[in-house]
Amino acid sequence: MKVVTATYMASIEKKALEEGFSGEDFMLKAAAGITDVIRAYAQAQSTAKKVTLFAGKGNNGGDAYCAALLLMKDGFEVEAYQVGSLDDCSDLCSKYAAAFQQCGGKIHKLDLPLEIELPEQGIILDGILGTGFKGAPTEQLDDIFDLINTSTVPIFSIDIPSGLAGDTGLVEGSAICADYTIFLGLAKTGFFVSNGWDHIGKLIYVDFGLEMRYLKEAPADFEMITAQECAALLPPIRSSRNKYQAGFVAGFSGSKSMIGASILSGMGALKSGCGIVKIVHLGDEIQKSTHYPELIHQTFSHDQMDQVNEYINKANAIYVGPGLGLSDQTQNFIEQLLKSVDMPCIIDADALNIMALKSIAPPKNAILTPHQGEAKRLLKLENCTQKELMAACQEYVELHKIVLILKGGPTFIFSSGATAAVCSAGDPGMATAGSGDVLTGILAALLAQMGPELVDVAKLGVYLHGKAGELAAEKNTSYCMIATDLLKSLYKAWEYLLGSSVV
Repeated sequence: MKVVTATYMASIEKKALEEGFSGEDFMLKAAAGITDVIRAYAQAQSTAKKVTLFAGKGNNGGDAYCAALLLMKDGFEVEAYQVGSLDDCSDLCSKYAAAFQQCGGKIHKLDLPLEIELPEQGIILDGILGTGFKGAPTEQLDDIFDLINTSTVPIFSIDIPSGLAGDTGLVEGSAICADYTIFLGLAKTGFFVSNGWDHIGKLIYVDFGLEMRYLKEAPADFEMITAQECAALLPPIRSSRNKYQAGFVAGFSGSKSMIGASILSGMGALKSGCGIVKIVHLGDEIQKSTHYPELIHQTFSHDQMDQVNEYINKANAIYVGPGLGLSDQTQNFIEQLLKSVDMPCIIDADALNIMALKSIAPPKNAILTPHQGEAKRLLKLENCTQKELMAACQEYVELHKIVLILKGGPTFIFSSGATAAVCSAGDPGMATAGSGDVLTGILAALLAQMGPELVDVAKLGVYLHGKAGELAAEKNTSYCMIATDLLKSLYKAWEYLLGSSVV
């Protein structure tokens, strides 16, 4: 799905209106979609059928009032707070606010935040400011946003959290911290950059009736990875396959102080469909873990490059880096390996740091998985903005014709000649030691099964990893999840995609 600036989204909507489409029809369809989302949430979570609505004066407020009418017909109790005078509202906002009142809805004129009585049940629906907002909110709005953010019930924002700039993701003051953002048409650039990711919560798509021809014209800043797209990428399984046909992964990982990295990456690979994982350890005599008997361990000395190549030459894919350490011997060995390897590979962690230290170019058919700190070291950047880092990542993949996954919240995927992809799946609890090792294993397994379609491997792997994180957080909370929880939840992420019919 394309990600565009709020300014461009407004321009194509305006074009559609000029060509005869009805703004009211758009609002009615958007409201129907918003209602479906809230109804489904209330049913799934067994919450009270109560909505506390906050409406502004524009069509974002109109969407909220229009949805409120439908929710009332569906048995919801709806109470509204109007931010600003109804006399100053857009025509459609005024029309549906009046219709809401005629149907028995109560609107509180909101002058001071102290007049807000936050609900203890149901949800809050934010329709105060739309995607066209820029700059700093008024002091009154800042106070209102701050108070709403203290709510103990979930906050749903229509199209964008109020106070967030849709083009830049900047928050110049306060903004709503939504639990869910019900975005209309296309996702907005501001969701994923600057402050956006800290405010949007989970993204939920609603079609408001804009014809596909308008959306196809839109120039994308990013492409948002969807569940439907990833479901179509799942590698097929042949009934007659053996473990080598299922995919053989060799992983260079682990050292005496970091054996866990090799276990997490190795099990991430096994739990992502490959048939066999052989972990190569360098130099140290590793104490093998009997808790994971499926993993095969082999130790080589740093001067046994020929034997190593012979050992891995039947592999379909390799991964290099998790927990290797940065000893001089390891650095020299990894430099030789990366300069000679000719099979698909995932490069992570200490291997990335070695590439940075020794200025090693990535091999062909490689997927690099740095977090922001590793990316800055690799790209020789220090004090840079997010925009500058992303531009440097794109330049790097254009130069080397590889794929780079910039891990974080959110995660971006850069590839040569393509718009960067962004993954909306994930949870902040994934910011825990070993989470990246699991991703490395997932990617290596997919690379072994799917072949050299690096971008497809990256998209599917990152999405599965993010979805596993969401599912792990549902069980353990974002505070208490650890990397092994990702392994335990990974099968549910596969189940989700296998039965996926959602964006």
